[in-house]
Amino acid sequence: MQVSSVAVQGAYFYQAKQNNQVQQQVASSTNSKRNDSVEISSEGMKLFNAQSMCPDVELDGDCRSITLDNLQQQMQADKAWIENQLDSQLGRGEISSYSLKIGGDGRVIVGGGENPEQVEKIFEDNPELRDRLARLSANSSLVRAFKEHLEFAEAYEENATAAISQYAHLFNGSNHQQTEFEYGENGLAVFLTG
Repeated sequence: MQVSSVAVQGAYFYQAKQNNQVQQQVASSTNSKRNDSVEISSEGMKLFNAQSMCPDVELDGDCRSITLDNLQQQMQADKAWIENQLDSQLGRGEISSYSLKIGGDGRVIVGGGENPEQVEKIFEDNPELRDRLARLSANSSLVRAFKEHLEFAEAYEENATAAISQYAHLFNGSNHQQTEFEYGENGLAVFLTG
């Protein structure tokens, strides 16, 4: 399925109010008339939107419209950059394959190969390399989820009951996907499991 110029900004977070104010009312259990509020300046709101509301995609402008193409281009750029860094450190033609994934603590977990500890050390010593692998992992999962949502929407249009049955994992919390990588003589391969 070919998809281009589809905004995915809704897949992230809701946007703050247009008047650049965020108010939160807190009702106290002992005093229901107590109201607390916070007002954020327009400069603070811009910083909040720029850093918190955007996916991790390098764009020339703001993030009001992130397309599937933007995400895929970022993934290709990150994959090429990671391959280049690992090639320069390990020499692609001379190594066996390593499996890579981002652990729950944010570290890169390396398996297989001749010296996985050496590869883990490369990621520990190069935070940008680790961050780009994490971004590639996150964006790969997001693109997969987005495409699967589009498939569900098409199937739903044809037969709602069958679509809900076929894509039940999207709704029942059993959709535990993880991005894993393999680096070897053919470069970096991305696998989505689950």
